[in-house]
Amino acid sequence: MTNTAMLFPGSRLKNVTLKYGQALAGVGGRLPLNNVTEFDGWGFTSTYGMWILARCPKIVTFKWEVSGWHHDFGDPDESMGLMSESPVVLPALETLIWKGGDVASIMQRFEFPSLQLLDWEGRSPLHNSSHDPNFRKSFSSTPKLRTLKVDFKADMNEMVLPWLPSVENLEVRCLDQEAGMLELLLGRMASTVSNCLLPRLKCMTLLFKTMSLPELNVLINMLEWRRHRWLTQCALLEEFTLRIKGHDITEVWQEHHIDAFKRMVQGGLKLEIWEDKQAPGRLLSL
Repeated sequence: MTNTAMLFPGSRLKNVTLKYGQALAGVGGRLPLNNVTEFDGWGFTSTYGMWILARCPKIVTFKWEVSGWHHDFGDPDESMGLMSESPVVLPALETLIWKGGDVASIMQRFEFPSLQLLDWEGRSPLHNSSHDPNFRKSFSSTPKLRTLKVDFKADMNEMVLPWLPSVENLEVRCLDQEAGMLELLLGRMASTVSNCLLPRLKCMTLLFKTMSLPELNVLINMLEWRRHRWLTQCALLEEFTLRIKGHDITEVWQEHHIDAFKRMVQGGLKLEIWEDKQAPGRLLSL
Protein backbone atom coordinates (compact mmCIF):
# COMPACT_ATOMS: atom_id res chain seq x y z
CA MET A 1 0.00 0.00 0.00
CA THR A 2 1.30 3.44 -0.92
CA ASN A 3 1.98 5.71 2.03
CA THR A 4 0.35 9.09 1.37
CA ALA A 5 0.78 10.58 4.85
CA MET A 6 2.40 14.01 4.86
CA LEU A 7 5.98 14.18 6.07
CA PHE A 8 6.97 16.70 8.75
CA PRO A 9 3.36 17.69 9.59
CA GLY A 10 3.15 21.25 10.86
CA SER A 11 6.62 22.05 9.58
CA ARG A 12 7.34 25.21 7.58
CA LEU A 13 10.16 23.91 5.40
CA LYS A 14 12.26 26.61 3.75
CA ASN A 15 15.10 24.67 2.10
CA VAL A 16 14.80 21.24 0.46
CA THR A 17 17.36 18.98 -1.23
CA LEU A 18 15.83 15.94 -2.90
CA LYS A 19 17.36 13.17 -5.00
CA TYR A 20 14.49 11.31 -6.61
CA GLY A 21 14.77 7.60 -7.41
CA GLN A 22 12.63 4.49 -7.12
CA ALA A 23 13.24 4.35 -3.39
CA LEU A 24 11.85 7.88 -3.02
CA ALA A 25 8.88 7.56 -5.35
CA GLY A 26 6.03 9.64 -4.02
CA VAL A 27 8.07 11.50 -1.42
CA GLY A 28 7.77 14.80 -3.30
CA GLY A 29 4.00 14.68 -3.00
CA ARG A 30 4.22 14.22 0.76
CA LEU A 31 6.47 17.19 1.48
CA PRO A 32 4.96 20.48 2.70
CA LEU A 33 6.26 22.77 -0.06
CA ASN A 34 4.00 25.79 0.41
CA ASN A 35 6.69 27.78 2.23
CA VAL A 36 9.80 26.45 0.50
CA THR A 37 12.02 29.21 -0.91
CA GLU A 38 15.03 27.10 -2.02
CA PHE A 39 14.84 23.71 -3.71
CA ASP A 40 17.72 21.60 -5.08
CA GLY A 41 16.43 18.48 -6.84
CA TRP A 42 17.64 15.57 -8.95
CA GLY A 43 15.46 13.15 -10.88
CA PHE A 44 14.91 11.11 -14.02
CA THR A 45 12.54 13.44 -15.89
CA SER A 46 11.73 17.10 -16.43
CA THR A 47 8.06 16.35 -15.80
CA TYR A 48 8.66 15.44 -12.16
CA GLY A 49 10.74 18.57 -11.67
CA MET A 50 7.98 20.71 -13.18
CA TRP A 51 5.43 19.05 -10.92
CA ILE A 52 7.56 19.91 -7.88
CA LEU A 53 8.13 23.47 -9.12
CA ALA A 54 4.39 24.03 -9.56
CA ARG A 55 3.85 23.10 -5.89
CA CYS A 56 6.25 25.77 -4.56
CA PRO A 57 4.32 29.07 -4.68
CA LYS A 58 6.96 30.99 -2.65
CA ILE A 59 10.02 29.55 -4.35
CA VAL A 60 12.94 31.97 -4.87
CA THR A 61 15.72 29.63 -6.06
CA PHE A 62 14.96 26.36 -7.86
CA LYS A 63 17.50 23.90 -9.25
CA TRP A 64 16.61 20.67 -11.04
CA GLU A 65 19.00 18.22 -12.67
CA VAL A 66 17.71 15.50 -14.98
CA SER A 67 19.92 12.45 -14.51
CA GLY A 68 21.01 11.15 -17.92
CA TRP A 69 17.96 12.84 -19.47
CA HIS A 70 15.01 10.55 -20.12
CA HIS A 71 12.15 11.36 -22.50
CA ASP A 72 8.82 11.99 -20.80
CA PHE A 73 6.41 9.75 -22.64
CA GLY A 74 3.30 10.91 -20.81
CA ASP A 75 1.39 14.14 -21.22
CA PRO A 76 3.18 16.68 -18.99
CA ASP A 77 -0.01 18.65 -18.41
CA GLU A 78 -1.89 15.56 -17.28
CA SER A 79 0.92 14.22 -15.11
CA MET A 80 1.47 17.63 -13.52
CA GLY A 81 -2.20 18.38 -13.09
CA LEU A 82 -1.84 21.51 -15.23
CA MET A 83 -4.89 21.15 -17.44
CA SER A 84 -5.66 24.88 -17.45
CA GLU A 85 -4.66 26.92 -20.49
CA SER A 86 -3.26 29.55 -18.14
CA PRO A 87 0.40 29.10 -17.14
CA VAL A 88 1.49 28.69 -13.52
CA VAL A 89 2.77 32.04 -12.24
CA LEU A 90 5.60 31.96 -9.68
CA PRO A 91 5.94 35.59 -8.59
CA ALA A 92 8.93 35.18 -6.23
CA LEU A 93 11.24 33.00 -8.34
CA GLU A 94 14.53 34.82 -9.01
CA THR A 95 16.93 31.99 -9.93
CA LEU A 96 16.13 28.96 -12.11
CA ILE A 97 18.84 26.39 -12.83
CA TRP A 98 17.73 23.51 -15.04
CA LYS A 99 20.24 20.91 -16.19
CA GLY A 100 19.00 18.54 -18.88
CA GLY A 101 15.51 17.71 -19.99
CA ASP A 102 13.01 19.75 -21.94
CA VAL A 103 13.31 23.38 -20.86
CA ALA A 104 10.92 24.38 -23.64
CA SER A 105 8.09 22.65 -21.76
CA ILE A 106 8.90 24.70 -18.68
CA MET A 107 8.71 27.98 -20.56
CA GLN A 108 5.37 26.95 -22.08
CA ARG A 109 3.74 26.16 -18.75
CA PHE A 110 5.15 28.75 -16.32
CA GLU A 111 5.61 32.49 -15.99
CA PHE A 112 8.41 34.01 -13.94
CA PRO A 113 7.84 37.78 -13.58
CA SER A 114 10.70 38.18 -11.05
CA LEU A 115 13.23 35.86 -12.71
CA GLN A 116 16.73 37.39 -12.70
CA LEU A 117 18.98 34.42 -13.54
CA LEU A 118 18.26 31.50 -15.87
CA ASP A 119 20.92 28.78 -16.18
CA TRP A 120 19.75 26.38 -18.86
CA GLU A 121 21.81 23.31 -19.66
CA GLY A 122 19.60 21.79 -22.32
CA ARG A 123 20.28 18.34 -23.67
CA SER A 124 16.95 17.84 -25.38
CA PRO A 125 15.67 19.00 -28.74
CA LEU A 126 13.20 21.84 -28.45
CA HIS A 127 10.63 20.09 -30.65
CA ASN A 128 8.18 22.57 -32.23
CA SER A 129 7.86 24.73 -29.16
CA SER A 130 8.88 27.89 -31.01
CA HIS A 131 5.51 27.83 -32.78
CA ASP A 132 3.59 27.72 -29.50
CA PRO A 133 2.49 31.23 -28.45
CA ASN A 134 2.82 30.32 -24.77
CA PHE A 135 6.51 29.54 -25.28
CA ARG A 136 7.30 32.99 -26.65
CA LYS A 137 4.96 34.67 -24.20
CA SER A 138 6.74 33.05 -21.26
CA PHE A 139 10.15 34.24 -22.41
CA SER A 140 8.85 37.73 -23.06
CA SER A 141 7.21 37.83 -19.62
CA THR A 142 10.54 37.81 -17.76
CA PRO A 143 11.19 41.58 -17.66
CA LYS A 144 13.71 41.34 -14.81
CA LEU A 145 15.88 38.65 -16.40
CA ARG A 146 19.44 39.98 -16.38
CA THR A 147 21.67 36.87 -16.49
CA LEU A 148 21.33 34.01 -18.97
CA LYS A 149 23.61 30.97 -19.01
CA VAL A 150 22.75 28.58 -21.81
CA ASP A 151 24.06 25.75 -23.99
CA PHE A 152 24.21 26.78 -27.62
CA LYS A 153 21.77 24.88 -29.84
CA ALA A 154 21.10 25.37 -33.53
CA ASP A 155 17.54 26.61 -32.98
CA MET A 156 18.30 28.67 -29.88
CA ASN A 157 19.40 31.61 -32.01
CA GLU A 158 15.95 32.29 -33.47
CA MET A 159 13.83 30.77 -30.70
CA VAL A 160 15.21 32.22 -27.51
CA LEU A 161 17.51 35.22 -27.76
CA PRO A 162 15.10 37.53 -29.64
CA TRP A 163 12.67 37.21 -26.72
CA LEU A 164 15.15 38.23 -24.03
CA PRO A 165 15.81 41.95 -24.54
CA SER A 166 16.49 42.56 -20.84
CA VAL A 167 19.58 40.30 -20.58
CA GLU A 168 22.74 42.15 -19.55
CA ASN A 169 25.01 39.21 -18.70
CA LEU A 170 25.23 36.29 -21.15
CA GLU A 171 27.18 33.03 -20.91
CA VAL A 172 26.98 30.73 -23.93
CA ARG A 173 28.47 27.24 -23.75
CA CYS A 174 29.45 26.10 -27.25
CA LEU A 175 30.86 22.69 -26.40
CA ASP A 176 28.91 20.75 -29.07
CA GLN A 177 29.23 23.22 -31.90
CA GLU A 178 27.22 22.86 -35.08
CA ALA A 179 28.94 24.10 -38.21
CA GLY A 180 28.01 27.64 -39.18
CA MET A 181 25.45 28.21 -36.43
CA LEU A 182 27.78 30.04 -34.08
CA GLU A 183 28.82 32.39 -36.87
CA LEU A 184 25.12 33.08 -37.49
CA LEU A 185 24.57 33.92 -33.82
CA LEU A 186 27.55 36.28 -33.64
CA GLY A 187 26.54 37.85 -36.94
CA ARG A 188 23.06 38.60 -35.60
CA MET A 189 24.62 40.25 -32.55
CA ALA A 190 26.40 42.67 -34.89
CA SER A 191 23.37 43.32 -37.06
CA THR A 192 21.50 46.58 -37.58
CA VAL A 193 20.39 48.42 -34.46
CA SER A 194 16.71 47.72 -35.12
CA ASN A 195 17.44 44.00 -35.44
CA CYS A 196 20.08 43.73 -32.73
CA LEU A 197 19.97 40.74 -30.40
CA LEU A 198 20.30 41.44 -26.69
CA PRO A 199 20.39 45.25 -26.90
CA ARG A 200 21.23 45.68 -23.18
CA LEU A 201 24.15 43.23 -23.16
CA LYS A 202 27.12 44.47 -21.10
CA CYS A 203 28.99 41.29 -20.15
CA MET A 204 29.51 38.18 -22.29
CA THR A 205 31.27 34.86 -21.75
CA LEU A 206 31.82 32.28 -24.50
CA LEU A 207 32.93 28.74 -23.66
CA PHE A 208 34.27 26.92 -26.73
CA LYS A 209 35.51 23.43 -27.36
CA THR A 210 37.40 24.64 -30.43
CA MET A 211 37.51 27.83 -32.48
CA SER A 212 38.06 28.10 -36.23
CA LEU A 213 39.56 31.04 -38.09
CA PRO A 214 36.19 32.08 -39.63
CA GLU A 215 34.57 32.00 -36.18
CA LEU A 216 37.37 34.14 -34.75
CA ASN A 217 36.90 36.67 -37.56
CA VAL A 218 33.16 36.93 -36.89
CA LEU A 219 33.76 37.13 -33.14
CA ILE A 220 36.12 40.09 -33.45
CA ASN A 221 33.72 41.83 -35.83
CA MET A 222 30.91 41.41 -33.28
CA LEU A 223 33.07 42.73 -30.43
CA GLU A 224 34.17 45.77 -32.43
CA TRP A 225 30.58 46.48 -33.44
CA ARG A 226 29.41 46.27 -29.84
CA ARG A 227 32.10 48.74 -28.81
CA HIS A 228 30.95 51.55 -31.13
CA ARG A 229 29.76 54.45 -29.01
CA TRP A 230 27.31 55.63 -31.66
CA LEU A 231 25.09 52.63 -30.84
CA THR A 232 22.68 54.68 -28.77
CA GLN A 233 20.01 51.95 -28.90
CA CYS A 234 22.40 49.20 -27.76
CA ALA A 235 24.41 49.03 -24.56
CA LEU A 236 28.19 49.22 -24.79
CA LEU A 237 29.80 45.81 -24.22
CA GLU A 238 32.00 46.30 -21.14
CA GLU A 239 33.35 42.82 -20.36
CA PHE A 240 34.14 39.81 -22.53
CA THR A 241 35.57 36.43 -21.48
CA LEU A 242 36.62 33.68 -23.89
CA ARG A 243 37.49 30.18 -22.74
CA ILE A 244 38.66 27.41 -25.09
CA LYS A 245 38.89 23.83 -23.89
CA GLY A 246 40.12 21.88 -26.92
CA HIS A 247 43.19 23.71 -28.22
CA ASP A 248 45.43 26.76 -27.89
CA ILE A 249 43.94 29.85 -29.55
CA THR A 250 47.48 30.88 -30.50
CA GLU A 251 47.31 28.07 -33.07
CA VAL A 252 44.49 29.95 -34.82
CA TRP A 253 44.83 33.67 -34.37
CA GLN A 254 46.98 35.92 -36.51
CA GLU A 255 48.72 39.23 -35.86
CA HIS A 256 45.74 41.34 -36.94
CA HIS A 257 43.50 39.46 -34.48
CA ILE A 258 45.89 40.28 -31.63
CA ASP A 259 46.02 43.92 -32.72
CA ALA A 260 42.21 44.08 -32.73
CA PHE A 261 42.00 42.67 -29.20
CA LYS A 262 44.64 45.16 -28.01
CA ARG A 263 42.73 48.09 -29.51
CA MET A 264 39.56 47.07 -27.72
CA VAL A 265 41.41 46.69 -24.41
CA GLN A 266 42.95 50.13 -24.85
CA GLY A 267 39.45 51.42 -25.57
CA GLY A 268 38.20 50.20 -22.20
CA LEU A 269 36.98 46.63 -22.82
CA LYS A 270 37.70 44.30 -19.91
CA LEU A 271 38.97 41.24 -21.80
CA GLU A 272 39.99 37.79 -20.57
CA ILE A 273 41.10 34.94 -22.84
CA TRP A 274 41.61 31.59 -21.15
CA GLU A 275 43.11 28.32 -22.32
CA ASP A 276 41.55 25.38 -20.49
CA LYS A 277 43.14 22.53 -22.47
CA GLN A 278 45.13 21.60 -19.39
CA ALA A 279 43.82 22.20 -15.89
CA PRO A 280 43.71 24.58 -14.16
CA GLY A 281 43.88 26.70 -17.31
CA ARG A 282 45.90 29.81 -18.07
CA LEU A 283 45.02 33.42 -18.70
CA LEU A 284 46.64 34.71 -21.88
CA SER A 285 48.48 38.01 -21.89
CA LEU A 286 48.16 40.09 -25.06
